[in-house]
Amino acid sequence: MKDIPSMLPFPTHDVKVGNEAVKEYDIPKGKRKAVIELLYPFYNIPHLNKVMIDIHENKKFRVRDYKVIQGPDRPFLMSPYWQTSGGSVVDWLANNLKRK
Repeated sequence: MKDIPSMLPFPTHDVKVGNEAVKEYDIPKGKRKAVIELLYPFYNIPHLNKVMIDIHENKKFRVRDYKVIQGPDRPFLMSPYWQTSGGSVVDWLANNLKRK
């Protein structure tokens, strides 16, 4: 099991979601690979250029466009569309797989 820190060493900005503000990290381009390697909860970490689909939004995105938000006790890897439907990494589907 990965040792995930309670916070990441990057600046954040507030994102309004409903009546709440959520802290979203500003991950520098040069650190995005290291961050996904740290936070990705499954085996076979996808390449940053891989195209995935957010199953809640049914929209494609490149993995490099992921977002990270600060949860109550740790950072979470999210879809770039997380503000609309809350899609986290568990809601990503490889573009070459078909939903049934």
